[in-house]
Amino acid sequence: MAPAGLGLIGLPRWYGKRFSDGEQAWRGVNLLRDGGGLVEVMPMEVSIGMSYADDHPCVAITYPPSTRKPWPWVRDEARRLDDDTLLGMTYVDVPGLRAAGGTPFLLRRAG
Repeated sequence: MAPAGLGLIGLPRWYGKRFSDGEQAWRGVNLLRDGGGLVEVMPMEVSIGMSYADDHPCVAITYPPSTRKPWPWVRDEARRLDDDTLLGMTYVDVPGLRAAGGTPFLLRRAG
């Protein structure tokens, strides 16, 4: 079940994220439940970066500047917990909020 706050900022019925290997880079989209299926929304940019939490490598997930607010200021970070699970942290990269720390979430492989 999606956190209630995601509906308020444009991701009602959030289901998760889908990642794929593009021709030159990894890419991703958010998934929303829609009736009996899933709809892809809000493309993401995916790269390897240094974590805001501890300066160690992570998968950094950001949104293009043209994405509706507040998403251009959001950065999700993910690390592998096991073969089927990523531990994620969401940061809002604006003065004062990034220093407040991240909000954790889990991403599990659909199967």
